[in-house]
Amino acid sequence: MGLLKNFFTRKKEKNDTKQTQENYLPISNILEDLKEKNIIIQSKVPQSVMLGNMIFEKKYQEAINLGLELLKKTPEDSGVHINLMDAYFKLREQHPDYINKSNYHAKQAIIYGHNTGYAEERLAKNLDKEKKYHLSLQLYNLILNTEGFHFSTHGCGNIIDWEKRRKNIIKNMDKATDKENDILFTEDEISKIIKTIYNDDIKENKTSE
Repeated sequence: MGLLKNFFTRKKEKNDTKQTQENYLPISNILEDLKEKNIIIQSKVPQSVMLGNMIFEKKYQEAINLGLELLKKTPEDSGVHINLMDAYFKLREQHPDYINKSNYHAKQAIIYGHNTGYAEERLAKNLDKEKKYHLSLQLYNLILNTEGFHFSTHGCGNIIDWEKRRKNIIKNMDKATDKENDILFTEDEISKIIKTIYNDDIKENKTSE
């Protein structure tokens, strides 16, 4: 375990509190090193870590291809959805339809329990930029008005900021490019989101005891 740990552990240096790229060793390099030394890895690298590393290396299309393959086996993996959200967003200039795919995977990440505020933030920005204010209003209402919804204690969601955003789009609703009857989340999906948050709270409370 000592040798394997050394491959994944790197001393973090700080420069104005910002981590530099040199502090991270690409997973491809790690696996190649281990292969050359004939080391058998018994514990699997998490799927989301593999995808995140590919995105860090700007291998966006490769990350998309791998992510879609992984979803065939684990369609409810919120970590995979989050990384697909990022990868599609990064390629939106080359492929305009990828913004919708980014939105889709942001929604799936939220549905399957990624409630740190990161997926909500990306989805909100995407929808607002496209002036899909009816859809983004539903997202804001989910966050601000839905009983049982809250961001993870490890998240970055700020309710005051979300309230300001909601007020801003309400003022500009006459400029919306979508329709009032467009649906962002179904009732069943909202129920699943709240249930997942509830179950996560129970797990977290048990851990802290």
